[in-house]
Amino acid sequence: KIRHYKPSKRKARKLLEKAGWKLKDDGFRYKDGKRLEFTIMTTAGNKTRELIQAFIQNELKSVGIKLNIKNEPARVFFSQTVLKGEYPHMALFAWISAPESVPRSSLHSNSIPNESNAFSGQNTGKWRNKQVDKIIDELEFEFDSEERKKMVAKLLKIYTDEVPVIPLYYRSDVSVTPKGLKNYELTGHQYPNTNFVEQWTWEKK
Repeated sequence: KIRHYKPSKRKARKLLEKAGWKLKDDGFRYKDGKRLEFTIMTTAGNKTRELIQAFIQNELKSVGIKLNIKNEPARVFFSQTVLKGEYPHMALFAWISAPESVPRSSLHSNSIPNESNAFSGQNTGKWRNKQVDKIIDELEFEFDSEERKKMVAKLLKIYTDEVPVIPLYYRSDVSVTPKGLKNYELTGHQYPNTNFVEQWTWEKK
């Protein structure tokens, strides 16, 4: 069963206390003289991502965790920091996918960017799981849709147990269409909306 994590500041504080992180007068937690803090990085100048950073920073502060924000120009952030895994703790960015896409480039251990693959992979979090690798390898050769669903469910169970990436939200897609066009829908993923053009109809006014 896929694991779900319900947000709870009360539970977060309880877990932190149990782990030995004690709240001090400055509002942050310390253990063995070390403050509990992380750094989050993203593309400088992207207002949406910077707003999300500020929100996360405020939420973590409310449970005693300090979050430092350090941003870079997109050309540096993506070509150097993310690709070579040089961010200290967290990197905030987006990616696109589709329901039928096999997540080899983002989750397979062979896709961890390194010198041997010319830093071409997208598994920048460097997640390694042999069972996930096996599922992905087999998924590419399985054409039965029901079997694929079962395999993906197993993969998602491991993914939500280990949480190599924390998805935050789906980005909105906007489309302007004429009133007479019916059965047109945004796909919500990387496949173009014209994939379903045979379902479109035109209603004359």
